[in-house]
Amino acid sequence: MKEETTQDQPNLLNQDFSTNEINQKWCADITYIETQADGWCYLSTIMDLHSKMIIGYSFSKTVDTDLVLRTLDWAISNQTINGQLIFHTDQGTQYTSKSCLKFYTNSMKKREAQL
Repeated sequence: MKEETTQDQPNLLNQDFSTNEINQKWCADITYIETQADGWCYLSTIMDLHSKMIIGYSFSKTVDTDLVLRTLDWAISNQTINGQLIFHTDQGTQYTSKSCLKFYTNSMKKREAQL
């Protein structure tokens, strides 16, 4: 069953990768990795554009919304977010799913960060 997605979100990053401190801009992506034992596997990562460090990741045999939710949960749980955060993705279906948008919105409200 394919998960329902939201409309495309505006490109807030707009090729401006500059930051003044950590946790202002994050970029996320999924890497497809072909393995001999398990066939295709998927690595979801989130990078902070200021530190250039991977601040969240998850690995799975399936490429689905749960994969990116685990990655996002890890990043949000382990970072101090003060102020506005731009979370940039390629707007694939995993990132534009209604459950992903709801998770992100609820998580940021709990941390009192601006969306």
